[in-house]
Amino acid sequence: MSATTTAGSEKRRAKLSTLRHNQSTLQDLVEHAACWVCRLLAELSFEPGALLVPLAVAIRVALREARKTV
Repeated sequence: MSATTTAGSEKRRAKLSTLRHNQSTLQDLVEHAACWVCRLLAELSFEPGALLVPLAVAIRVALREARKTV
């Protein structure tokens, strides 16, 4: 690992530590690092877009459970 890579990853880690949100609080908006974000369609607002992750998790669990029973 080069010195540049190490310095870059340390800088990124320091920035991410300032972006962390409180896990047990209700918040309208949460700021995350760009590597954890997916681009939404222009027609889709933030509110319905925020439901995509829980929906994807539910679908994945349902499909996994369906494979177990077959």
